[in-house]
Amino acid sequence: MSWVKRPGGGAYRANAELFRTSDPTVFGGPKTWQPEDTSGPPSGLEPYVRVSFPVQDAKAVRWTQTHVLVQWPDDAHHPVQAWVPASWVHRIPREESSWTDPYDRHDR
Repeated sequence: MSWVKRPGGGAYRANAELFRTSDPTVFGGPKTWQPEDTSGPPSGLEPYVRVSFPVQDAKAVRWTQTHVLVQWPDDAHHPVQAWVPASWVHRIPREESSWTDPYDRHDR
């Protein structure tokens, strides 16, 4: 199943307009996993990443061995999350990101 999740807002099917692709099935999450199968940093310390398709700067919120849950703000500054294949994600320095999270604990 392909989906996008807004924190606290449930999940809904991914659409082609959001991801600029006609095949949203490529954004399906891990085939089988349990919450305890994921890893992630404490809130505010998530690493910045660049997703290669579509090109999007985001933060890696959770991950498995095969997929990464990335988060970025939409145009209205609401958080958007999507599972993407790990091979699409590359860590970048915070300074290279096209946006920065105002709740980062890196500044404190």
